[in-house]
Amino acid sequence: MFKWLKTRKKVKSVALPLYKKAVMASRRAEFFTDLGVPDTLDGRFDLICLHVFLVVDKANEAGDPELGQAIFDVMFKDVDRSLREMGIGDLGVPKHIKKMMKAFNGRAHAYKESLTGTERNLEEVVKNNIYGTIPNIDSKKIEKMKQYIKKNYASIQMQSEENFLKGEVEFQNIDTSGEMKNAS
Repeated sequence: MFKWLKTRKKVKSVALPLYKKAVMASRRAEFFTDLGVPDTLDGRFDLICLHVFLVVDKANEAGDPELGQAIFDVMFKDVDRSLREMGIGDLGVPKHIKKMMKAFNGRAHAYKESLTGTERNLEEVVKNNIYGTIPNIDSKKIEKMKQYIKKNYASIQMQSEENFLKGEVEFQNIDTSGEMKNAS
């Protein structure tokens, strides 16, 4: 009867902090300066999709798909707000949201398939999703991005489920020397 209350509490206490940490990780300047991700609306959206995928996947792997859905819902509530702030009218927002949700789901499936060793090659996924608007991207940047994604996927999957279900997650920093360090 009061399931909505439990879900609402989960959104406030767990999903929102996880989403905020994913967004903070996606805003690191090194993505744009060192890894060549386009500093555009699309480039930023692609990085948010990547980081939100990592936390949604962890929620699903932890046996809490409701938390994964709550994180997804928080993300698109934020996207809705952002679109409105950018001046997109009330009639245009739902069309944009639908398109962006479809894009997120496609990216999430592609990342999952490529990281779990089925069907897709991570290099192809990175080229299409992160660097899709850049012709002739440097292969070293693609390799660094692949390593960042692999290390974060492994790291987040290994993090304590107990802490994660309290809204705690740590992303690896980008070390321009080629090594990854914890973001703290």
